[in-house]
Amino acid sequence: MIAKVVKSPDMCNFAKKVKMNFLSTKTITVALGCMLCALPVQAQKVKAKALKPAEFKSLMEQTTNPLIIDIRAAEDHEMGHIEGAIHVDPADYLFVQAIQSRAAATDAVLVYCKLGRTSKSTTALLIQKGFLQVYHLKGGIMAWNKKYPTEASP
Repeated sequence: MIAKVVKSPDMCNFAKKVKMNFLSTKTITVALGCMLCALPVQAQKVKAKALKPAEFKSLMEQTTNPLIIDIRAAEDHEMGHIEGAIHVDPADYLFVQAIQSRAAATDAVLVYCKLGRTSKSTTALLIQKGFLQVYHLKGGIMAWNKKYPTEASP
């Protein structure tokens, strides 16, 4: 029987405040809610790493099948993007599912935007969803273009 939920960093805030009785409706509801909202313990320790263009390029070349994501507007992606990058709109409600369908949680995911700010917040979302190797391009495509070329969409 569970009399009171003890404070634990891997349980959601909702469950910390609720007193539960053994096999009650509240217990089942709270338990399911915790399973849905609690992050994996590993993901809580993971932090996205900001990479300079040279580091980003090096990681692209040294990693087997990295997922490179351009989160700029579709028109910007078509005008020029990093070789091998796919366009995914972070405002799309299926954004996370689109990434999950292309990469496993342990795959390297490299994200970039125009200036680096949006990609930084996007990597935080991907980490929340369980991705373990998430990187973003510091300075975005603007920094990349100072050192390396981009390719246009066909």
